[in-house]
Amino acid sequence: MRVGGKVAVVTGSTSGVGAATARRLAEEGARVVVTGRSAERGAAVVADIQKAGGQAVFVAAELSSEEDMKRIIQTAIDEFGALHILVNNGFPMDVLQNGKDRRVWEQSTEDYDEIVKGGQYSVFWATKYAIPHMLEAGGGAIVNISTIAASQGMEGTPAYAMTKGAMDAFTRQVAVDTGKLGIRCNGVMLGGINNGQARQRLRAEHPDNAEARRNMNTLGRHGLPREVANVVLFLASDEASFITGAHIACDGGHLTRFAAPKYAVS
Repeated sequence: MRVGGKVAVVTGSTSGVGAATARRLAEEGARVVVTGRSAERGAAVVADIQKAGGQAVFVAAELSSEEDMKRIIQTAIDEFGALHILVNNGFPMDVLQNGKDRRVWEQSTEDYDEIVKGGQYSVFWATKYAIPHMLEAGGGAIVNISTIAASQGMEGTPAYAMTKGAMDAFTRQVAVDTGKLGIRCNGVMLGGINNGQARQRLRAEHPDNAEARRNMNTLGRHGLPREVANVVLFLASDEASFITGAHIACDGGHLTRFAAPKYAVS
């Protein structure tokens, strides 16, 4: 079991990449704290894990609440007695889907603050409260779920890009601060993942978008949440014991391509 005997917290793990990560860590022996807003979806993920023979509990929490993030970490200690793995996956995606992230000059301070608080402060809070327990456990691994949008511009998402860019800088800083203390911190940069959210799934599967799918990245397809979960599992396990402060792109090769125009030749 690659993370056998470990205790993991996965924020935003009631669906998509977070749920796949919680299930994958549990498959490999971790006891998992599942978190999110929906008690119904959280209970379903916990039931899946328990049905497969794993251990998990659910904590309902808001990313924008420091007390909720602190309570998530404390639940790991109360339920399982330790904490070894933290996966900062949660992000207020509903804010983006509701059109609250707009071009810079159209963005309201209130909407920007909501995105930053849920996407950036939550990572700070979870990490802040997790590290002392990891030190007590003799070390640990933190994996932050980022995006290629932090490295490449994407129209109309300044708050999203800035929040994830800050997360990447935070990943490096935590790696520097905790490396000699036995804690590793790495990031996974996502791109083109069909994470099961309704609008994205319909866009990914629509027959008229077949050509767009083929040209979206080097592999010519969308990624699956479990493929991300496999990368997270590796970084959280001792197999990645000499990797810290790194950002691994799980994007089908999107960042490797320069989409040059194809000019006609007469």
